[in-house]
Amino acid sequence: MSEITLVTAFFDINRSTWTKFSRTAKDYLAHFDHWARMRNRLIVYTMPELVADIKAIRRKYGLEDKTTVIPVEDVTKVVPDIYQKIKHAMKNRDSWLFHKGLENPESWNYRYNYVTCIKSYWVQKAVQDGLAKGTVAWIDFGFDHSGEDFPYSEDFDFLWDY
Repeated sequence: MSEITLVTAFFDINRSTWTKFSRTAKDYLAHFDHWARMRNRLIVYTMPELVADIKAIRRKYGLEDKTTVIPVEDVTKVVPDIYQKIKHAMKNRDSWLFHKGLENPESWNYRYNYVTCIKSYWVQKAVQDGLAKGTVAWIDFGFDHSGEDFPYSEDFDFLWDY
């Protein structure tokens, strides 16, 4: 059997200020804590101010040695051309005419669309930087929203392999 390396990322895009779909960075840390006991190697890209919190959560489960947390000062500078193109398109209100559900962040929030768009970038970067090899999987940092579908965090106490 071979272990799967997990890659994730979290960047605060001011969701706490949204009328609908409001979530704080603290909410996301709780969501992460729900599944963080997975015994796989884990690569996390995040803001410098969350590095210690993420490591502490994994340490709680005895997994700090299987965790690499990489601080990213400004996520908008990671793939700046994509960020600028998404921002330009999303600020054009004429483009909103083609969206269904304008209350959804996909319809109006360029930062949301950008961080969602570059998920595969983080997986590729982890591989290119030698942090992950073999089978690599993306997992959303806020996966399962603290038990929305899988209510028992103990269910995540396993090694995902193939």
